[in-house]
Amino acid sequence: MIYFMLTLIQAVVMNRIGIKQCGSDEELAAIVEKAPKDFLVYTGEDAQSLTTLVLGGQGTISVASHLFGNEMATIRRALNHGDITQAGQIQRRLMPKMAALFTQPSPAPVKAALNAQHWLVGSTRLPILPLTTNEQSQLLNSLK
Repeated sequence: MIYFMLTLIQAVVMNRIGIKQCGSDEELAAIVEKAPKDFLVYTGEDAQSLTTLVLGGQGTISVASHLFGNEMATIRRALNHGDITQAGQIQRRLMPKMAALFTQPSPAPVKAALNAQHWLVGSTRLPILPLTTNEQSQLLNSLK
């Protein structure tokens, strides 16, 4: 179904060169399969980073990369060198941390984590509330 939307998007708005997909692996696979060769497919789901690359997508518009950029880049490099085992190990290790970044409305968790690392990215803006002290403590423990 989603690939019909892709065709519609291309027919209506010709200057679009890609799509950020936040759905199931099946939808992602259908988009990659049906998309023109020069159409870029990215996931917006950190947990689908490896799957997206394996299915032929170009990458991830990532929240987790703000905290785990080196690891995310290593996944890509490992895959580029044919080392799916290493890529899978890193992805599996990151998945619980990725999930922790979405226990509260985004971007509150990633901002809290970055602030805790002294990046000083500031607080959230309404209607998103900052994490409570308890929520921040739980998050930081999950990210260790």
